[in-house]
Amino acid sequence: MSTNPFDDRRPSRSRPSRPRLRTTNNDAEPAIWAARHVEWPIPTALSLSNYQKLQRASKQAASQMGIDETAQEAAGTEEEKAEASYFSGFMSRVLNPTNADEDEKEEEPISSPSGSRPLRSPRPRCVATANSWMVAALECPVTGAPPLRLVSRWNVRRMGGVDQWMALPPPVSGGDGRVLHVFVDPTGCHTLISAKNGEAYYHHSSLKVIQKLAGFGRNADGGWSKDMTGVTASSQAHRKSSTVNVQSGMSVGSYVTAVAWDRERGTEGSTKKILLGTNTGEIYEYALVSPNTNEDQEDTYAKPILLHQLNSDASVTGLAFERLRTGLLVLACTSGRNKRTRFYTFYSAHSSSFRMVMADEAHASLVELPGSLDYADLRICNDQICLRTATGIYYGTIDRAQSGPAFAGGSMVMDSGILPYGEGKGSIPVSLALTPHHIITLSENNEVRFLNRVAQKVIQKEKVDWALPSSSSNLDESHMAMAELMMDVRRPDQVWLRRARSLVHISSSQEDRDVWKYTLFKCLEMPIGRGRSNVDTGVMTEEEKAQEALFGQAKSLCTHPSQKAVLTAVRAEYHLSQGRAELGAKYLAQCPPVLKPFADTAVRLALPMLNIDDPESYGGSALAREALKSNTPLITFLTDKMRMSKNSNDKMTCTMIGAWLTELYLHDRDASESNKGALMQFLTSNVHNMDAKTIIKVLSSHDVSALECAGYANISGDIETAVNAALRIESDANDSVVDALRVLNDAPFERAEPLYYKHATTLLARAPVLAGKSFLSRYTHGLSPNRLLPSIMFYERLREDRVKQLQAAKTLRSPRGKSGTGDSKKTESFDTGRNMFGSGVEVQVMSGVAGLGSFVDNGEVSAQYLEGVIKLGCRSSAIYSFLISLYVKLENEDPLFKFLSGHVPAASMASDASKKAGIAFGDESIAGPLDMSYALRTILATGRHFRSAIKLYMGFGMRQQAVELALKVDPSLARELAQDSVELEERKRLWLMIAKNAASEGMNSAEVDVVSKVVSVLKDCGPDVLSIEDVLPFLPDFAQIDQIKDEICEALTSYSSKIEGFLKEMNESDQACDSLRQEISRLRTHRMEMRSDARCAYTNRAVLSAGEPFYVFPSGYVVLESALKREVLPYLNERQRRRVAEIEREFKVSSKQNRQRDPKFDSLQAELDGLIAAECPLTGSIMVDSIGRGFSDDLDDASFLHKPSNIGDLNHKTATV
Repeated sequence: MSTNPFDDRRPSRSRPSRPRLRTTNNDAEPAIWAARHVEWPIPTALSLSNYQKLQRASKQAASQMGIDETAQEAAGTEEEKAEASYFSGFMSRVLNPTNADEDEKEEEPISSPSGSRPLRSPRPRCVATANSWMVAALECPVTGAPPLRLVSRWNVRRMGGVDQWMALPPPVSGGDGRVLHVFVDPTGCHTLISAKNGEAYYHHSSLKVIQKLAGFGRNADGGWSKDMTGVTASSQAHRKSSTVNVQSGMSVGSYVTAVAWDRERGTEGSTKKILLGTNTGEIYEYALVSPNTNEDQEDTYAKPILLHQLNSDASVTGLAFERLRTGLLVLACTSGRNKRTRFYTFYSAHSSSFRMVMADEAHASLVELPGSLDYADLRICNDQICLRTATGIYYGTIDRAQSGPAFAGGSMVMDSGILPYGEGKGSIPVSLALTPHHIITLSENNEVRFLNRVAQKVIQKEKVDWALPSSSSNLDESHMAMAELMMDVRRPDQVWLRRARSLVHISSSQEDRDVWKYTLFKCLEMPIGRGRSNVDTGVMTEEEKAQEALFGQAKSLCTHPSQKAVLTAVRAEYHLSQGRAELGAKYLAQCPPVLKPFADTAVRLALPMLNIDDPESYGGSALAREALKSNTPLITFLTDKMRMSKNSNDKMTCTMIGAWLTELYLHDRDASESNKGALMQFLTSNVHNMDAKTIIKVLSSHDVSALECAGYANISGDIETAVNAALRIESDANDSVVDALRVLNDAPFERAEPLYYKHATTLLARAPVLAGKSFLSRYTHGLSPNRLLPSIMFYERLREDRVKQLQAAKTLRSPRGKSGTGDSKKTESFDTGRNMFGSGVEVQVMSGVAGLGSFVDNGEVSAQYLEGVIKLGCRSSAIYSFLISLYVKLENEDPLFKFLSGHVPAASMASDASKKAGIAFGDESIAGPLDMSYALRTILATGRHFRSAIKLYMGFGMRQQAVELALKVDPSLARELAQDSVELEERKRLWLMIAKNAASEGMNSAEVDVVSKVVSVLKDCGPDVLSIEDVLPFLPDFAQIDQIKDEICEALTSYSSKIEGFLKEMNESDQACDSLRQEISRLRTHRMEMRSDARCAYTNRAVLSAGEPFYVFPSGYVVLESALKREVLPYLNERQRRRVAEIEREFKVSSKQNRQRDPKFDSLQAELDGLIAAECPLTGSIMVDSIGRGFSDDLDDASFLHKPSNIGDLNHKTATV
């Protein structure tokens, strides 16, 4: 039994017109393409009754359109109209009888008056399919009259009868009404029918009638439209305003031969804008809209608009447009008998207007194709195009990326060419179709060929034997015997083969089965011109890049992992043979172990590097042999294998491969200085995937510096090994200290912190500047300055010892030192050479100092570090104190004074206790962590830096001691300090000290002008501090009064003014006393009147009958004593409430008679009155203070009861006033 799906050996149950298919494919594999016969439910004849109904429907449609109304017969009933215009599946079964005498009816003559009417098969290009709908135009010939034109719609998925039958109206008189073309849009809803007389008809799937379109051919009255002359729209595209009319309506003698549908925006209700091609080389812009749609109809056209006239009088046999990312592309082709076949492309960037596209001549192109053809089929599928020509199939790809060389020349089609048909009679196909991966052709001798687009060769041939019925001559179908291929736009992998009424469905479930293989063969056959220089540099040429892209395309076409594996292996071997060993190794790593075992591949890549000549390793290729002499291919292979193991979390394999890669990187590092970074990059990027101990053992077996393994040591956590290796004592390893610091800086702080404390002394001694910066940068992370302080102190002691040793050595070398007693001690000699290391850091090498190998003396690094941590917020007293000790040792006092100025408080902030305590304490609340007592003692012990000592005295508030010290070093500073004093007595005392010091200095120096110095002090202090009588004891006995005459006069004048002021104050005091006496006398006799029925303002009780004292206020309110106490006590302070309680206890102890006899109780009563009745509680300050008090009567409401706990029970209810 044949495996060829085209070889149909099943018994036929249909008419003998079914074609017989014979395969010529001899391949061992099953054929890719298969076919099946499909029964097309189109009858060969119409019964007389059905013919009459369709004839009446045609005439009725003509009558509605106004076509030859006098020739139309009277219309029947409404039911007859609907029955004649639309036939469902039931009518299709009537039109296609299946009784036993069907063959006899087919053989009845056409002129039989009592028999059926014959139905001709559709002409070529009168059948179209889209979205599983097949639309055909047929004719029923009538003797002596124009044939009856019919249209059928059939859904191929249902496989039933014809879904719709419709009759076209008779053609307008004066033209040939034969239907030549049928076009269906991608949705299958819109159908355009073109007749030879120029008429065009439109049918929508939701309608039961066919419409005649205006502007196509003659009008219904037989005349032509008036506005059928004008210019093309493209010629006026760049003009803002033009008086020239654009032609509206199709030209006389033109009819539609091609349609370009909008495949992206077209809907079931509207086709949007479409393009129409005619037999005269014209292109029109038009749109088809269903009358039942609710969509926006802004693209509606009353008549077709002439868009462009091609420079050819041949028919437009192919037309399409594509929306690209940056513009619109229009494709067109023209052909005809004895006329050249031409292919046009029009493109306009950033424009969606057909007029602008046609007017853009810069991006328009024209391709003249050899030979002439009656009808050149233009097919498009997935950006692939093909065109049937006289010499071959013109093919190409739409350049959507606009990156091909064709775009630079104005064309938008790249990779174009002509595929020859071959030799022999009938080699030119009569029809062709295009699928995603193949081109299908049909020859005159009914041979179907399937050409792979990638391989550009025939992969399958099928022979179709058509057997027409004996009645075909009676049907006059000789002109319809040519077969054709039809494509479904929505299902590009399915093709229909039609001849007359026979249909063959061609399809494939594995069309892309061998495409990857052909693409791979194409990659290997590409001519690549590669020189030796390209191999050495590794730079790929444009041809090689294109080849790599084609390899990637072949891989994307693979449908099974085994196909991808074979392709990858072939790809790797090809790159190796071309000398691209690194690229080949990359693809070898991607091959499965079944094809390329790891051990065999690794040894194969390693043998040439070891100078072992094994032809199998490089495949006999000289380029591969040279390329494999380096470690790069093997490193690439192992790296990719390690990446795959990393993805599968196989740490053991990663460690094994990583150790091998480490050895290879170390070998390359020793061979070239430029390869040092590769090892660091590899270790850093794979630290978590390898065992750290194993890799460190590999590194330790080589001469690896700390810098080279820093990245790996930091991330792996074993930074101690790297730091210890860096801090070697050799004289030529000074730069290793910098490496150690880099390791510590890059490491996590939790791991680096103990190493900082452990090696701080060594780091400071050998690279103090970098060490100090590193310490300071880690302070914010938590590096403790207190734990580093012993190392800093030890470093400073080493510096001092070094200075002493240098001075001693200098003394011994001097002549004076040689003339000593002869018991001079031996000292070590020092190497004072200098080395540069790291980032330009100068290191002074000094052997033999404290066993540190090399020592760098830097007197600023310790102070800079301590200053830095203090600025960052360090509050340690030890840090402050040690920094003070460093500043004290400097000759320059400015750093010390600047530091103290920022940390010693001002004199006004010193407390009274600090003034009394003097120098014996250092309160942190005054100066923070700075121990001012220690600082003062340290500074005074040096006998210098007195300005700083004065600053500390002022910080303690000891202005007198500060002035005494300032008088010794800077008298002007003493005067400033005395002038800043705010207490008059202290200021007077300080200025007396200054005056006494000025007088004593003048007399000790035997200066004559001692008086002038004392007078200058008197002027500086001001008139309110000292007077001439205060400084007279300091003047010498020989001083003349003339020298101080002015000061004495001023003093006397000041005394006189003061006496007058005192007299005036005494008079004012006497007057105030008299006023107070009068007011007291008036108050003793003051009386207030109140009504006998007066009531308490709080308790509303009658005050006269209440039996307790009461108070009458000037405001008129009367309040009982108990109520007044309850209201006033919450607003008194603690001392006042306590005093009220004491007075009440006194009153309770003594009897009433005793209170009347003892005058002490009068004073207590007066004091109590002053406490609780000083003002009216309802009009005084108490009322203002009670604004925030609540209105609740709850005794437990703490929001308004402000009563202390140590007072008696004063709770009471709030009285509403």
